[in-house]
Amino acid sequence: MVAWIDTIYLFSHGDGQWYGQNNYPYIVYNNPPTSATPTNPSLDVLSLGKFGFIMLGFKNKFTLSEIRTFENVFIYSTNPDTQVFAEPGILYYSKNGKLFFQYSFDTSNSNIYYWKGLSGIKPTNYGANVNDPNIWMGDKFLFNDTVRFIIIADWISKCKHNLCSGYDLDAVACLNCQTSNYNYIMPSIIYAVGTNGDTINWEHKVSFVDGNCLNIGENGVLIFRSLNIINKQGIDFKIVSNKPVRIYGGDGRLNFINAFYYNTRPDTLGEIDSLKSRSISSPFGVSDTVRILAIRSDENTCVDGIEVFNVKLEEKIVENENVEIFTIDGKRIFYGNYKDFKNRGVFIVRQNKLIKKEVRR
Repeated sequence: MVAWIDTIYLFSHGDGQWYGQNNYPYIVYNNPPTSATPTNPSLDVLSLGKFGFIMLGFKNKFTLSEIRTFENVFIYSTNPDTQVFAEPGILYYSKNGKLFFQYSFDTSNSNIYYWKGLSGIKPTNYGANVNDPNIWMGDKFLFNDTVRFIIIADWISKCKHNLCSGYDLDAVACLNCQTSNYNYIMPSIIYAVGTNGDTINWEHKVSFVDGNCLNIGENGVLIFRSLNIINKQGIDFKIVSNKPVRIYGGDGRLNFINAFYYNTRPDTLGEIDSLKSRSISSPFGVSDTVRILAIRSDENTCVDGIEVFNVKLEEKIVENENVEIFTIDGKRIFYGNYKDFKNRGVFIVRQNKLIKKEVRR
């Protein structure tokens, strides 16, 4: 059974993203157009932009064998060897939609056409015979374990030509797909492990800022969801890491978040409001509604988490009244009398309109 991607959980675009956005999300659903050939690529694509990424899935389906991705790669020469106009992307895979692993790749060959383990390398030949996956081309990813979700991340630094403006997603197929009921609720933190990244006690390490950081590796991705406490409060964020990271954010409408920021100096502020990348550093302030923040590393990076700070307090929390208490990533973990909350760590406490960051030791 062949199944085609039918769900987008999150799309974080980067610079230069413009093509296909008008038909998002439907433009990446279903099969590639039959008009696409190895020398004449499809324009029925969604550009991820430079360093953009997208999280996709199959409703109630999974594969134990193969995922096939299609990008608008095309062959421009076969003399003396096959040469392609390619736009590489890294693929991460997951069985639970919470922890994603990077598919191993090999870029040692001087000819990009022979690179292995990346998306955006091989052209599309779907129209030659829509019933025969053996001649569809595209990029093959083989598995021996359950795969329900994938993330594709543009890898612009590996592009070999000047016209590359980001990975262009055409379609994704699940080959030998099997059907089973699966009730998926997106978790509050999603982690795609980068090269040399760590997974030991990973969720605890990034849940709050306490000096216990997580090495997310090269091209690691962390997604923090359900940040509903950051709703026009004018609160500042800080991504606590030992290396510069790219920062994406937005309110998550249609699972779409725009903009990203680069660097982690402790002195510059900026709103999440633009398609353009700018030299804006962490911490950065927000005045718009922000429900999702994502970060991506360029190199081995140790991330402690997201710190919310600079909240002006005019009142004190009344200890004998009910409060809501959230983790730093926005997950509500307590509602009740303030004096009954005994947990240790860093939390956001809300009592009516009063919001306070508190460290409990």
